[in-house]
Amino acid sequence: MLNLRKGKGMPVLHEFNIYLLDNSRSRAYLQSLIRNQLIPEHIYVLYPEDKELPDPSSEPAPADTDAHFFVKNESVFHTLKKNDLAYTVVRNVDLNSPQIVELSKTLPGKYTIYCGGPILGAELLNSSPSKFIHCHPGRTPDFRGSTCFYYSLIAERKMGVSCFFMEVGLDEGDILSQKEFLPINGVDIDAVFDSWMRAETLIDAIKSYVENSLKFTPVPQEGEGETYFIIHPVLKTLAIDVVHNHGRVIDTKLSLVPPTVSVYEYTQQDRIKNPHKYSFSPFGKEFLRLYKGDREKYIGIITAKIQERGISLKDLQELVKVENSVKTPEELRKIAASLLQEEITPSEAEKQLSPWVKKYEVWKKLYTVYNSSFRKASDDCNLLSSYIYASLASLLVFRQTKNLKFLNVALKLNDCICSLIPSTESLDSVSVDLIQHSLQLERESISQLEQEC
Repeated sequence: MLNLRKGKGMPVLHEFNIYLLDNSRSRAYLQSLIRNQLIPEHIYVLYPEDKELPDPSSEPAPADTDAHFFVKNESVFHTLKKNDLAYTVVRNVDLNSPQIVELSKTLPGKYTIYCGGPILGAELLNSSPSKFIHCHPGRTPDFRGSTCFYYSLIAERKMGVSCFFMEVGLDEGDILSQKEFLPINGVDIDAVFDSWMRAETLIDAIKSYVENSLKFTPVPQEGEGETYFIIHPVLKTLAIDVVHNHGRVIDTKLSLVPPTVSVYEYTQQDRIKNPHKYSFSPFGKEFLRLYKGDREKYIGIITAKIQERGISLKDLQELVKVENSVKTPEELRKIAASLLQEEITPSEAEKQLSPWVKKYEVWKKLYTVYNSSFRKASDDCNLLSSYIYASLASLLVFRQTKNLKFLNVALKLNDCICSLIPSTESLDSVSVDLIQHSLQLERESISQLEQEC
């Protein structure tokens, strides 16, 4: 560790630490804290060991950035040097590493501001005497998990941030501050608006602490809420449509330019063998057109396989009654059957299906057999029927509840299913009929969302 710069008397927040990375969120936090004269007493910059430390004096002057937000291309080193602030460099960016776990056991401040990086592990959170403060991009407990801004844009046409003390459970800590924001047309949510909204909420929390005689008044989260996973780019595109159609307009230089895309890549190779993470995926009108064309291609292939013999709801109900625990996890078939027969309430269906959603979202596979602890008991993950029933059940739950978590996983499951169709010439008639119905349900759901967004 290197101790650099002594500072020159700028007011500091005693009892506060901050772990900075040289990322967008750290830049937004640091600039906002300085602008509001709320400087953590102990500043640590985590930087990769295999990279040469930058020289702030040789850094080009940052380009002028819209005053509504922050200077996104000004490094934290430049900002610290410009304001003559003392800081310590730690040559490690893994907050769960033994080095930083040990450092965190000796942190001098009661509170540590977390600026991104890996999800903090139990060892770090349980061993540090300092409480970690996180600003999460969603109104907890309703929007926990990943990329929540986009889900809330579709569901509510607004975005929220929650500032809370971190706990081992995902996004479950006591709340220090919550804010809601209306979208701004043309601003890049990932690169700019995300970090800026978090910074604004962090400042609110710390100002309340200062005004409350240097005390936080944490409020426990109430209710079970919902946990979301990385948003599928089709839904991300619809969320951006909400911004375009309903966002307020300001004079900003930070325009959003959709990435160039020429093919719908998610069905181009076997997605069981080569799963896609869906992080920072392409989006936009052209992407949506490619997605629709790709799905229509596979609907055509499936229709040809059944020689244009449609399938009625009654037929589908009979199909999912067929018990075959060898071919597919029995629980998935039961959930789909119960939904079609209206033998289960939507809330109970959500409860039963959610563990399966999590399994697929995390591992991008559904194994043939799980043990009583819901851990895989087989390495076989190639049963197409498992993915078909999971997709169908998810779409049926979404149709009844409008919970976007289930449409999101169905899009990914159908990507996987479509990627396997060319290599499954011997599809049985039950699978063919169920795939057709699942793809049609997906098409109807997306079409309706498009109209609403």
